[in-house]
Amino acid sequence: PTPPSARPPCPCGGATWRAASAPDPRPPADRDRAESLGLVAVCIAGFAVSLSPTAGDGPTSAAAARGTATPAWMGACDDLLSRLAGRASAAEAYLRAILSFLRGVGSGSPGGGGHAPVLEDDGLLLSDRVAFASRFLPRPSLQTALDSMLRRCVASGNLEGVVITGLDRRGVGLVQSHVDGTSDVQTAALLV
Repeated sequence: PTPPSARPPCPCGGATWRAASAPDPRPPADRDRAESLGLVAVCIAGFAVSLSPTAGDGPTSAAAARGTATPAWMGACDDLLSRLAGRASAAEAYLRAILSFLRGVGSGSPGGGGHAPVLEDDGLLLSDRVAFASRFLPRPSLQTALDSMLRRCVASGNLEGVVITGLDRRGVGLVQSHVDGTSDVQTAALLV
C-alpha cells in the first residue's frame, strides 16, 4: 500500500469525509421517521424478493415455492411493526397497515391473513379501510367487516360512518349518535 503522504490529494478536498462526519441537522423526530421509512422500504423490497419464484436456489426460493416469506423477513417485519406500534401519526398508521397486510400475505395462512389489523386500525381513514375491505375480502366477510366498522362508528359518534350508510335510516341514527355525544347540531345540520 502507498503511504498516506504519497497519495495524491482528493480532488474534492476531503469534502466527502467532512460531510459524512457532520451532524445531521434534522430534528430527532424527522430522523426517526426517515429511518422508519427506510426500514419499511427494505421490508417491502424483501417481500418482493422472498416471494419471487425466479429467485434461484436456497431458502428464498423454497419459501417462494410454498408461497410464504422467509423467517428472516417475517422477523424483521415483526420488529418494525412493534417499533411503529406506539406511534399515533397518520403516516405511521399507513406504514403499519402496509406491513401488516404484507406480513399476513407472506405468512401463507389461508385467505392471506393480515386483514384484521388493517380493518381495525382507527389511525386509518374509514374510507381507506372500506376500500381495503372491498378490494381484499370475499362478500360475506366484507359485509361482516362493514357492519363491525359501522357499529364502532355509531358507538363513538364518528361521522365518517356516513361513508358506509349514506344518509338513509342508519345514517340518520349515526348522525343522532354524534349529536348525542358531542351536542354538535351544526355539523348534523350541514350533513342533512
